[in-house]
Amino acid sequence: MTKKISLILTLSVLFLSFTFGQNFDLTTKLSKKQMYKDFDTFVQIMDSSTHCFVRKIATGYDPVIAIKMKREEIKKIKSYGEFIQFLYYCLPSTMTTHVRMIGDYKGFYGIKYIDTQAVKPLMNAYIAYLNTLPNSVVGLGNGFYYQGGYYIYGTQRFINITTSDTVIISNYRVLKHNDEPINIFNKLQLMVGNASVRRWDYSLQQYYMVYGPYIPRTDRMTVEDYPSKKIVDIDMENYRRQIYTSSLPLSMWDTLPLEQSETMKVKYYDSLHLLYIYMGAMIYDEGVFAHSIKEAGKGKQIDKIIWDIRGNYGGDDFAWMSVLSAIIKNPLPRTASIGFRNTECMKKIFEDYIEQNSTPPKKISKQIISFLDSTEFLTVRFGGITEEGDTAYIMSDSNSLQYDGTIYVLQDEYTISSAGVLIAYCRDYSQLISVGIPTGLIAGKGITPAIFQLPESKFTFIMEPEVDLTNTKTAFDVFHDRPEIEIYPTFEELIEKNDYGVFFNQRGDEFLFKHDYLFKKVLKME
Repeated sequence: MTKKISLILTLSVLFLSFTFGQNFDLTTKLSKKQMYKDFDTFVQIMDSSTHCFVRKIATGYDPVIAIKMKREEIKKIKSYGEFIQFLYYCLPSTMTTHVRMIGDYKGFYGIKYIDTQAVKPLMNAYIAYLNTLPNSVVGLGNGFYYQGGYYIYGTQRFINITTSDTVIISNYRVLKHNDEPINIFNKLQLMVGNASVRRWDYSLQQYYMVYGPYIPRTDRMTVEDYPSKKIVDIDMENYRRQIYTSSLPLSMWDTLPLEQSETMKVKYYDSLHLLYIYMGAMIYDEGVFAHSIKEAGKGKQIDKIIWDIRGNYGGDDFAWMSVLSAIIKNPLPRTASIGFRNTECMKKIFEDYIEQNSTPPKKISKQIISFLDSTEFLTVRFGGITEEGDTAYIMSDSNSLQYDGTIYVLQDEYTISSAGVLIAYCRDYSQLISVGIPTGLIAGKGITPAIFQLPESKFTFIMEPEVDLTNTKTAFDVFHDRPEIEIYPTFEELIEKNDYGVFFNQRGDEFLFKHDYLFKKVLKME
């Protein structure tokens, strides 16, 4: 490298550090040319995305088309801040679990392709920009989806601010929003908000919002009260609300304890010879939680283990691996076939991952995947018996419980990320049986999300670059989210779980044995 080139590069780095390392002024303007360049780069990234492609093949929804439809909105954008917000609102259209704007580049793959100096200052500036905007109108909250319908948990008392007329409705279904059928509103909602709240309903073959629709308090809605089936029209701008998150009679509220639910729990039930384990997050604590499992079950007769990971948003794979090591008698092999689309964008991320994590680097193969539109993928096999002859196992601890019976793993639509890795793992080995409802998300064994950055605005986001192709024969197999035993609640069971869950510790005996429909049903399984 010549001294002249070296000097130019040094000055360029200093310029970037000064421009982005000091402050982002989001009230300034990017040129329309810069905005369109960034948007088109964003579209190119999504067009090469492995997740977006699989989702399109499986469900028919094409994230790239959904994003391209937003291009016209750039004409109305006036400032840097508005453009960053516009890009932020493009992310949900991808419907990818981990996709989000970030302010820290550490721990992700693809770092060498981004300007790291720009990441945190831009995020700080964007947060400051949001604080200058008017407060958004609060939505209904406490919503949920059930068999094609959107409902609101609990009881709400609407009081007319002019006449004092009162409307009381419980566990009500939202039928219309501003006189439009709710399914029309739902389609619009799928394009905004956090990407991870989208789910796929296998029965009805449609997407839905897991927390229900976001309806501003100033809008009109038509609802159906669940107990009475009466239809009510409410212009919410003229009402104030009293919200009770449970629909149990108010007379019961003073009689029920208000308990804090546990985030981690281990308990042995002697009369049932049952070991119950709850993990609210995949937090690796250097084996402390695993040790508590061994202590609870040591010297006990264990006929069944229920491992509850409902509501677990993930964390560290070592967390659930350490739990398995504390329980099992025989080693369990770890295998995975990871695939990236063979596009320039995904290829460089894949190579970066292999370079950092394989010594010596594992062999990358090219494979045509017939059930994914006969598209060429770059694949690599981890664990198991590989071409290099190595074998990876989850080993039992020397003082493990030596349990070789069935482990029932409870999942729901909130079991994602590394918790989703565990439910994918259940399908590979008969000792683990996943039970519950599908997550409606692409899960499976994979890698840490990769980082991407747009050239002009420096908008920086992460996204999963790969899919798990282990034991797959269809596009939906790639989701790895369906439990081996699917158990759906009745509407009444769902309401009961919510009503009593407001008061009781949801991992406590009173709640589990009396009001938790899934726990009660798994308890009876042989």
